[in-house]
Amino acid sequence: MKKDFDEIIQVLKLSCKEISELIKTKNLLHLGSETENKNATDDAVKELDIQSNQILIDNLSKVSSVKYIASEEEEKLLLNNKNGKYLVSFDPLDGSSNIDVNVTIGTIFGIYIIENNNKFKISCAGYSLYGSQTQFILAHEKVELYQLLNDEFKLIKDDLRIPNRGKIVSMNLSYNHINFNKKYENLALELFDKGYTLRFVGSMVADAHRTLLKGGIFMYPANKKSVDGKIRLLYEAIPFAFIFEKAGGIGSNGVERLLDVEFDDIHQRTPIILSSKYEFSKL
Repeated sequence: MKKDFDEIIQVLKLSCKEISELIKTKNLLHLGSETENKNATDDAVKELDIQSNQILIDNLSKVSSVKYIASEEEEKLLLNNKNGKYLVSFDPLDGSSNIDVNVTIGTIFGIYIIENNNKFKISCAGYSLYGSQTQFILAHEKVELYQLLNDEFKLIKDDLRIPNRGKIVSMNLSYNHINFNKKYENLALELFDKGYTLRFVGSMVADAHRTLLKGGIFMYPANKKSVDGKIRLLYEAIPFAFIFEKAGGIGSNGVERLLDVEFDDIHQRTPIILSSKYEFSKL
């Protein structure tokens, strides 16, 4: 099992390196241009979405232990390797609206063990962050932070832990007038009174990464525009909740622990809160 797992992780690292190289060497205005396509959740698809998705599919399709692939860009599960033990899910390019303006974007993934009852149990998760440097975060038994140096991901932080309390609130305050529940706005205002600052990039990988390293709270509740929440459960929310819990933080939908939520659709949406323990206790 460890050999299979290691192979999947190495393929994910390779894929993220290839995506990083695309971003560094190609025209961002072209990569950020909209195609004529819509993805499975009716979002506009950018050129880099398509290329990143294909890189991950091509590379993971060669791994015999991967039974299924679930992507934001694909309507249904891909592959059906008879002897495969794992489902690998991913958002190939998170933060697509930021591609052409050269703001931090990323790739999110989860590795799920397929159990005897054909249920999926997350066992590993991570993301790659394409910013001023390319970083790779991996959560399994603990959370590790790698940085791409000389064409290789080097471990720069072992056993990453989120601070118990931070000083940053991350949420889209322009949605306050359409949020269903005022408790999120009220918490933000309470924390601002305590000296917290607001930071919101609009790429979940960037906003969640900052929260993971510096502490605080990231909130994307359901609203009248996204009544079931905006974030996709299988390949965005559960992986990030897994990462935050392994780092000593919280991953919730505002009502229950995200890792306890079952899904019946690979594109199922959810509200999401990623937080240090102190800020979540205030919620």
